[in-house]
Amino acid sequence: MVASETAGDAGMIDAVAAHRAYLTALARRRLAPGAAGEEGASDIAQEAAIAAIDAARTGLAPGSDDARLRAWLRRILVNKISQAVRRHRARRRGGGAVQPMPQAEPPGSGTSPSGVVIREEERARLNEAFARLDPAHARLLAWFYTDNLAVKEIADRLGCSPSYASRARKDALRALRRDYEAHAG
Repeated sequence: MVASETAGDAGMIDAVAAHRAYLTALARRRLAPGAAGEEGASDIAQEAAIAAIDAARTGLAPGSDDARLRAWLRRILVNKISQAVRRHRARRRGGGAVQPMPQAEPPGSGTSPSGVVIREEERARLNEAFARLDPAHARLLAWFYTDNLAVKEIADRLGCSPSYASRARKDALRALRRDYEAHAG
């Protein structure tokens, strides 16, 4: 099984590498000068290539048809360009870093000390369940709930239809809920 997975990875890496010049040229055409800050077209093309290889490892590649592969890679690249532009704009506004959620309730929140402890234990259990999730499910949920991506944006990243991305998100939530409930203390 490992040999076939390695051969599949090598095939996808070769296929993406064959389109590297196309991705870089397309990134240069679509990216306005300075729109992504210090991230250049080559960097964004590299991010798109890595994302494509990661998506292919989870079985989301479009197949061996060259036209479909190019269209899929183009969608991933356009998504990466949008992300780079958003990151650059957030940095210009003085933001850009994701702020961690506070772990404890703020003083005067009305929650009793025991309620705070129960909530923290539930949060820890949820984090443990999330860590045990299949990586593809975890990434999908992170995109939706942490990165606040719309289902259409997730579908573009995965190279699939929005309805498939929505079903995949629901499947990931079900898997997380099953694990969370199975490890209830």
